[in-house]
Amino acid sequence: MSSKTTWILLALVLLGVAYLVFLEDFFGIGTTEERQRRERQLLALRPEAVRAITIRERGATVELRRDPDGWTMTQPVTAMADTAAIDGILAQITTLDREANASGDSDLASFGLADPEIDVTLVTDEGSTRLAIGDETPLGGRRYVRIDRGDVDVVDEAVWGLFHRSPLEFRDRDLFTEDPYDADRLELVRDDLATVIVRGEDRFWIGDPRIDEADQAAARDLLYRMSGLDALGFLDDRGDPGRYGLDAPELTLVMTHPDAPAPERLVIGAPATEHPAAHYGRADRFPGEIVLVPEDVLRDAAGDRDDFRSPVLVDLTARQVQGLRFGTGSEAVHVQRAGGKWRITKPVEIDAESTAVEALVEALGRVPVRRYVADRLRRPEDYGLAPGRPVTIETASGAETFLAGRLDDEGRFLYVARSSEGPVLAVDAEVTDLLPDSVRDLRTRNVASIDLWEPITLTLERDARRYVVESNDLAFTVTEPVRSSLDSLTAQRLESALAPLRASRIVSLGDDSDDARYGLVDPRIRLHARIRPTTRPAYEVEITIGSRDDNGHAYATTAASPVIFTLPPDVVALFEAEWIERGIIDTVPSSIGRIRAEGGQRNVHLVRTGTGWSVRAPEGARANEAAAEDLAETLASLSIDRYAVPDPGDAVTGLAAPGLVVRFEVERDARAEETIVELGNAAPGGGTFARVSNAPAIAVFDDATVARMRAELVRSP
Repeated sequence: MSSKTTWILLALVLLGVAYLVFLEDFFGIGTTEERQRRERQLLALRPEAVRAITIRERGATVELRRDPDGWTMTQPVTAMADTAAIDGILAQITTLDREANASGDSDLASFGLADPEIDVTLVTDEGSTRLAIGDETPLGGRRYVRIDRGDVDVVDEAVWGLFHRSPLEFRDRDLFTEDPYDADRLELVRDDLATVIVRGEDRFWIGDPRIDEADQAAARDLLYRMSGLDALGFLDDRGDPGRYGLDAPELTLVMTHPDAPAPERLVIGAPATEHPAAHYGRADRFPGEIVLVPEDVLRDAAGDRDDFRSPVLVDLTARQVQGLRFGTGSEAVHVQRAGGKWRITKPVEIDAESTAVEALVEALGRVPVRRYVADRLRRPEDYGLAPGRPVTIETASGAETFLAGRLDDEGRFLYVARSSEGPVLAVDAEVTDLLPDSVRDLRTRNVASIDLWEPITLTLERDARRYVVESNDLAFTVTEPVRSSLDSLTAQRLESALAPLRASRIVSLGDDSDDARYGLVDPRIRLHARIRPTTRPAYEVEITIGSRDDNGHAYATTAASPVIFTLPPDVVALFEAEWIERGIIDTVPSSIGRIRAEGGQRNVHLVRTGTGWSVRAPEGARANEAAAEDLAETLASLSIDRYAVPDPGDAVTGLAAPGLVVRFEVERDARAEETIVELGNAAPGGGTFARVSNAPAIAVFDDATVARMRAELVRSP
């Protein structure tokens, strides 16, 4: 075969393929699957092509006609039809498939198609199509149908429900032309009392002009229920409205929509005699007809104006609040949210106590309104609102302001107003406890910050004693009054308490000059810290601690600020504690191998053996194993109560001739280390003077420790 012939054949093949594609596109031949789908389709109609529908069911006829604006019912009455419902029916009927064919039996009566229960005619510009719907098939869930004079087919039972409806179900029954949920004004009139709900910006309000903020949830819920409000039926009666209770209606609703040319009115009268769950009514949308309105409307719109008012003083969440303002003039306090923290901006620039402000914001958002006293604040002096104490809550979209006045005569409620011209409300008297008296109630309780991670010198003066502590990378050394390590537990607590040092309460902002009443003229304790950071200049912090209040909190102030505050008892105890390391040894009882005690006429010598304890002195005595082990445990955990600095001398301590000397050996790394404890006289203020071989100064043991040691020594042999 020549190459020329090959090219000619290839061209013919391509032309054939192109022709088939043309036939598919132009004539809709399509694929085998598409052809099969079209063959199964019950009605080869496009929903939008249907111009009219006639539905006959057992003598009743419904006629529907498509208009430019939707569907209209022309039989049994002329009325607006439910366009959305009819379009939905057409969309479903044109997608129903034949599931079987029953044309083998020519007796239409056996299928219920000789005189079908439902006969539907669909009219398009090309003509009409008749759909007859017959009986249910013996197996159920399916119906016999016939298109025009064609075969009998079987389709899904859903075809019955699409058309088996009363004429009312094809009517447009929306009682309002526009969607009430988008209304900007709704007026409810009951017994000559009108309640007006107005949409403003992003909120609902009571009254026009505005009287008060509405209950946002209640307003939205009411409009939502109105938006689904359908008539339950219609009566074509233009007679005396008094027959239906419409001359003295139970409720009148007037809705104004921003896109509507005029307000729409719905008047609800007496209960309907022919419908147990409806009332007679008139709607502007259905002139000349009496509508049957669901009685639920009366319940949804029940109550007076107060029932739709906001149930809380301020309807805001804590997250929405950006700022707070309290008071006016020199007493004004302003607080602003800055990032995740709060800061006071007036009368001073200082950090606020964020937890306190957040708690206040949270509480203000939950204050319930107990009673509405008056719609307008006409005589503010009657309520202590002249001028009142203003509180403003700022948000990104604006500000909410209310005025706090006086308590009522019984002291149960506080009078407040949402503005100088707003309504007067009664809230719980406890609201007064929420509002700060001054900036001190909101300012931060972080009064100083001493970073022990930086190189630092701490100087503590108390009770005519002076402690100096040097720190570098949290390695603490006491250099005065003696050289020693800092008590480890004290070091941990200092680290936690000083960065930052927090007040339990702010007492005065410095406007109280009577420092003597707080014990700050001749203070009990002074703490001075010099911090030498590696990345910035050195700085100093000085704290003065005075007398205690009735709850054990100590008054204090810092050199950097005139603010007087209180420190909690546990922090004060930290400054009163013995800072010098009080632990004598760091071991366990089992490491103590030998104990010797000399005092008075009695000497004790105990040695740990593999199975327990043996007694070397007094001779012939047997060891009390339990008492000996208790003694070892006491010595292993021996701790000094305090130090006698400066040394009061042997005449006072009695340590020139100690009453009891205890020596014990601790085995460490295969060698024994001896510790010597000498007990002397009773110390002023309690305890017993002692000299400990590895302690930096004369010590004082508490009475309980000494008593336990003596008793165990007596019992052990």
